[in-house]
Amino acid sequence: MNKRRIRWSPKNGFIYVNGDGEVLVGGFKQTSAHYAQLWDDAFTHIDLPRDCESVLMLGLAGGGAIPAIRAAYPHARITAVDHDEAMANIAQELGAAADIEVIIGDALAVLESESRDFDLILVDIFYMLTPSPLLNKEEFWGAIGRRLTNRGKVIVNVAGYPEYLWLPESMFAHALNWRYDTNIFGAFWNH
Repeated sequence: MNKRRIRWSPKNGFIYVNGDGEVLVGGFKQTSAHYAQLWDDAFTHIDLPRDCESVLMLGLAGGGAIPAIRAAYPHARITAVDHDEAMANIAQELGAAADIEVIIGDALAVLESESRDFDLILVDIFYMLTPSPLLNKEEFWGAIGRRLTNRGKVIVNVAGYPEYLWLPESMFAHALNWRYDTNIFGAFWNH
């Protein structure tokens, strides 16, 4: 892909895709070259062995987290959920989603209908720059907790909104927070 392309989506509005794989919605980056570095750093903060078998991504966007997941957990089966089929198509075109399972749907609805458990769940769901309102719902975090394996961990990106971390901090036995550049992350687990 050598040039900038514009897509329209009923869910996200105008989506801009630059030739370097950068994906923007409303002028805010959803995926960029910097994105894999952000998740590389996140994985150094959690104690999850490289033999991690399954990863669930809530929020696919352009698939920028996938290279970091592959580097940290090379044998993991990756499942991604995105509410916007246009984003999933972009991730596919960029080559990021070629070997993963992609589910189009609401993150909470998918969690509630999913029967598989995951070693790692990444929560990276936004509308433009604002974290999803799901992050303030007990049923969302409860559903995540039920989908974690015994060694499972969840990492959430809340960008610059640390107030979105208080609920999962109260619902999981263990919590760890850190900042990478301008992004604030939280990791949560029960074991």
